[in-house]
Amino acid sequence: MLLRLWIYLIALITMLCGCSNVEVRKPNFPAAHVEYFKSYGWTLKEYEAVNTYESGSLLLSKEHYDLLVNEGKLDLAPCASKDIIESGYDLEETVGPYNDIIGYIVECEGKTIGGYLTLQTETLHGDIYDITTGPTVPIVNREDALRSIP
Repeated sequence: MLLRLWIYLIALITMLCGCSNVEVRKPNFPAAHVEYFKSYGWTLKEYEAVNTYESGSLLLSKEHYDLLVNEGKLDLAPCASKDIIESGYDLEETVGPYNDIIGYIVECEGKTIGGYLTLQTETLHGDIYDITTGPTVPIVNREDALRSIP
């Protein structure tokens, strides 16, 4: 009798587990970020990174500051003494040989300064990904990127 009860209990648990509705939730991105990238024809896939630079600290990272200004074509002068937030996202789309595009949006005092894209190629070798970093470019409309990025 006890064995029969255990069998029924195991069968019931198995049925309940097999019949459950599993809801897959997409990340909850800030609406302003979704709209910003959408306006350029890009779709957010997942978070890559969020960097907060306290007042003036971005100037201490000359290499990154130069990347934002020279390659990203961002005007950071108005925010030199203010906090800057840089949010990066893996994008759904690909361009040419670049199958891993990271889009960044840069904000100061809650306002968008601009954005840029880092183009990368990911190749799987066995169980290890080899990531080759391509160019960093100002954010452009996806259709323009398809025509102009080699």
